[in-house]
Amino acid sequence: MPKQPKPSAQVVGRTEGHAESKDDEAARKREAKAEKKCEAKRLAKERAQAEAPARPLTEAPARPAAAAPEPKVEAEETPSERKREANQKSNSAPPPPEKDKEGLVGGDVVYFEQLRPNVTYLIEKMAKKHLESRAYDVKYHVRWTDAITQDCLDACKALSPNFKWMVSCLIVEKKDRTAVFSESVAYYDPTSDGCAAFEYQGSKCLCVVHVFCAAI
Repeated sequence: MPKQPKPSAQVVGRTEGHAESKDDEAARKREAKAEKKCEAKRLAKERAQAEAPARPLTEAPARPAAAAPEPKVEAEETPSERKREANQKSNSAPPPPEKDKEGLVGGDVVYFEQLRPNVTYLIEKMAKKHLESRAYDVKYHVRWTDAITQDCLDACKALSPNFKWMVSCLIVEKKDRTAVFSESVAYYDPTSDGCAAFEYQGSKCLCVVHVFCAAI
C-alpha cells in the first residue's frame, strides 16, 4: 500500500500559497484605490468646469486715443548757474541819476524813491566787497563793520548831495541755528525821505545793512 504524504508538508504548502494570495489581493486593493482616487479627481475637475460661469468673449482692446503731449519741463538750474545769474544781476547797476547844470550827480533829485535802486545796489556791492569768500573772525569784526558803513556812506553822499545819510551795519557768525532779529524805526517825511536795506548771507557770516535818508 503506497505511503500517504505527510500532513505537515501539505499544511506548509497551503500556508505559503495562502500568503501569496493575500499579497496579490492587497496589491489589487491598492491599485483599485488609486484608480478610484484618480477618477474622483477627474470627476471633481469636470464638475468644477461645468459649474464655472461661461467666459464672455473678449473683444479686441480699443486703441487708446493719442495722449496730449506733456508740457516740456525746463531743466532745473544748478547752484552754480543760479549763483552766476545772481552775480550778473547784482553787477548790472541801475543807471545813476542825471547830472544837474552844475555837474553834480543827482543834484536835481529831491525824492528818495528816485535813488532807492541805486542805494540798494551800492550797499549790496559794499557788503560783498568786504565779506565775500571770507570766514567769520571776531578779530576783524570791528574792521569789517567800519569799512562797510564808511564805504556805504561815502557812496551815498556822492550819489546825491540833497540828503542826509545814516548807515547801520550788523555782522554775526552764521551757524546751523543762527537766529537774528533786527528792527529799525525812524520818523521822517515819506514823500521825500526813506530807507533801504540789504541782507548778505555768506557761508560763515551774516550781515544786515540799513541806510536811512532824510531830504535837506
